[in-house]
Order: sequence, then structure tokens, then C-alpha cells
Amino acid sequence: MYLEKMTDMELLSLRDEVTQEMHSRARSKLEETVEYYIGIFGSEQGMEQLAECLRRHPLIE
Repeated sequence: MYLEKMTDMELLSLRDEVTQEMHSRARSKLEETVEYYIGIFGSEQGMEQLAECLRRHPLIE
């Protein structure tokens, strides 16, 4: 298997790349979600849904 032949430094680098990609995708999804709820911001329900989404998002800590 390819991973078995990798050095520790290569594995750490790969892990960092994967983590960075996951954060990038999560950030992109968060931006899409915020834009969606901004579209319905005229209602109190839209603002509540946006606040709930932001509270649960892994990038918001």
C-alpha cells in the first residue's frame, strides 16, 4: 500500500493537506449557507436559522 511506504514527514504533510482541504470545503459551505439565509433575512425566522447554523458550525468556536 502506498501509505505504508511514506515517511513520517510525508504522512504529516499529507494529513495537513487533507485537514486544510476539509477546512476550505467547510468554509465554502458556511459561506453558501450564510448567503442563503441572508436571502431570507427579512424574516425573524431566517435570522434565527442563520444564528443556529453558525452556532453548530465546526469553524465557529
